[in-house]
Amino acid sequence: MGFSFELSGRTALITGASSGLGTRFGRILAVSGAKVALGARRIDRLEDIADRIGANACAVQMDVTREADIIAGFDAAEAAFGPVDTVIANAGVDGAGMATTISEEEIEHTLAINLKGAILTAREGAKRMMAHGITKGRIIMVASITAFEPSPGLVAYAASKAGVVQAGRTMAREWARAGINVNTIAPGYIRTAINDGRRRAGCNGAVSVFGRFGVCDGHQLRARRRANVVVARLISLAAGIMPEATPAQLIECAAACDFDFGGMWVERETWTPATTRAIRAQARDAGVELLDCEVAWIMPGAPDPWLTELVDIAAELGARNLLCVSSDPDMAATTAKFQALVDRAKGTGVRVNLEFGVFTEVKTIHMARTILGSVEGDAKALLVDTLHWARSGGTAADLAAIPREWLSYCQPCDAPADPPDLTNFDAIIDDAINRRMPLGHGGLALGAMVDALPDDLPLAIEERSAALRDAFPDLAERARECARTSRLWLAGRA
Repeated sequence: MGFSFELSGRTALITGASSGLGTRFGRILAVSGAKVALGARRIDRLEDIADRIGANACAVQMDVTREADIIAGFDAAEAAFGPVDTVIANAGVDGAGMATTISEEEIEHTLAINLKGAILTAREGAKRMMAHGITKGRIIMVASITAFEPSPGLVAYAASKAGVVQAGRTMAREWARAGINVNTIAPGYIRTAINDGRRRAGCNGAVSVFGRFGVCDGHQLRARRRANVVVARLISLAAGIMPEATPAQLIECAAACDFDFGGMWVERETWTPATTRAIRAQARDAGVELLDCEVAWIMPGAPDPWLTELVDIAAELGARNLLCVSSDPDMAATTAKFQALVDRAKGTGVRVNLEFGVFTEVKTIHMARTILGSVEGDAKALLVDTLHWARSGGTAADLAAIPREWLSYCQPCDAPADPPDLTNFDAIIDDAINRRMPLGHGGLALGAMVDALPDDLPLAIEERSAALRDAFPDLAERARECARTSRLWLAGRA
């Protein structure tokens, strides 16, 4: 059964909103119609984020270790938007340090922000909800997977987050009769500014069992009217939607539109180390996470050093994935070259995704699975594009049979049910770059595909379409339309 993501009429206060998860939570709640008060100590950064979100957001300076600041923050939020009925206690610091070496001051600082601050924030929110007679209040405590899993080097942080979990359980019982619902979420190792340095250093204290790092994403948290449900359906602006865009424009469009993160097309002829530095800085300042970089194209003959350079570029940009295809008909050679890229990506946080399709020499999902089965390393992945999956004769059963650890993201689109002449290479390419359609507007078995893939798998919307380009020559408007139609179809399947 479908249900609405509409949050008009709700007012949220979010602590720790000047970066990472807090910023993403604020953006998506505002996009969904809620009024959002962004709380943190860095007021200049908060004001910039609020300006970019628009009229649904305001900046509130708060230090959660000080109850007076928390009270003032709620006062400011109520003055701007009225009573707060949704609170996200998200403020936190990492408190890194081994148990034998972490200082007393660092322990106290970590517990004060992560645990004391969360309790004080939730308490003030609950007191005000009761005073205003709010009977559908929502309080979300942000803990961490480290509350449940031993994490060497994070003793103070893990202890503080375990405290948040138990505080949330206790407050849920205390306030249930008042109609205030308290939930605690425990994210895994999320790629944020705090954690980026640790990721590059190879720290894996809170990495998932698949050895991957999560992407900071607001769409995983929605304070719904009908229930408190975690929604894990992320979408990315695939670079192919706007082939005429510059790298900077790709970042601008991903930041301005309703996408969780963006994609990047890296051209050998024009990309330089200066480009890497500029795009990395632009993405960081805009709060854009890159889901993927394209494209590492394996060709016949000797290994191309540019492909290993692409792995390095993706890592420097903080991208989660590098898309790879092969035009080498020698499957043994393709396997060896793909293995080299996977080896290069080890420890960088980048996964090399082998895409199959009738336009390549790896034409089917079965051929791709054979190659991945022969390659060693956690950085390998298999990429499914719905168009190529359908045109190559793939089935939902084929998708469901893919080992979960081989999947890092997928590329959905719709298209006409009737395929082109599959003996005509030009017709195949035209189908791939001009005839794709918005999700749910064509004849592909998209529902079967989505149902067969993991619920939390990110989707890079690959709507390469001449019709879309012609109807929306403005790049930002094109991105917004793609996001709108994609969200609409996904919401209908929720």
